[in-house]
Amino acid sequence: LAQAILAAVTRRPRGPGAPRAGVRAMAAGFPAPPEAGGDLAAKLYVASLPYDIEEEEIRKVFGVYGDVVDVHVNRPTEGRPDRSAFVRFEEAASATAAMLVLSEMYKFRPGASEGIRICPARGGGKGDRKGGGDFADRGALPALPQATSVGGLNPP
Repeated sequence: LAQAILAAVTRRPRGPGAPRAGVRAMAAGFPAPPEAGGDLAAKLYVASLPYDIEEEEIRKVFGVYGDVVDVHVNRPTEGRPDRSAFVRFEEAASATAAMLVLSEMYKFRPGASEGIRICPARGGGKGDRKGGGDFADRGALPALPQATSVGGLNPP
């Protein structure tokens, strides 16, 4: 799976939108996020962003995976060194691809101690505090198949 993701992301462009098409096609094989329902399937919650993050930086990075419709950077929280944001794609497959490739891997700043964390956005509107919080119950990444023994060799 990791090799398929890497191949799709690092493929050289062959025309406008070529890298996006490969990643979206690969992500189409994964189920939509559990909270998927209409517009919510294409919306992600992104945490562990640098304090000085700009909307344009987020658009540039996430735009590699599909058309970004909206980015909302949350206001800084007093006493916290990081920020969070919501990113909405035009297509749910683009959101899934971005989540699979970037979560816990991508760092906006070279000196960052950890990668950004991405999970499907939960329902709730303004004034409803369900948008952020703990990643444990969000089902951030789909379950991957278990490794099996091949040719008498056990998986690591």
